[in-house]
Amino acid sequence: SSMSAPANDVAAAVALQQAGRLREAEEIYRRVLASDPHNADAMHLFGVLLLQIGKADAAIDVIRKALLVNAHK
Repeated sequence: SSMSAPANDVAAAVALQQAGRLREAEEIYRRVLASDPHNADAMHLFGVLLLQIGKADAAIDVIRKALLVNAHK
């Protein structure tokens, strides 16, 4: 199903993120969010990644959006 593809991508991105391959993980999160802008899991994890690479302002924006998406479920 179309729902499983983003979930698989997010899982792959998490694995890359944990391995320290942050640029590759970032690309996957951006791709998932381009096709599924309300994917709160991807958004939240992407926010964490942005914090890890020192983009705190962007991270705060992304995490705030993720919280808003979750609040509206």
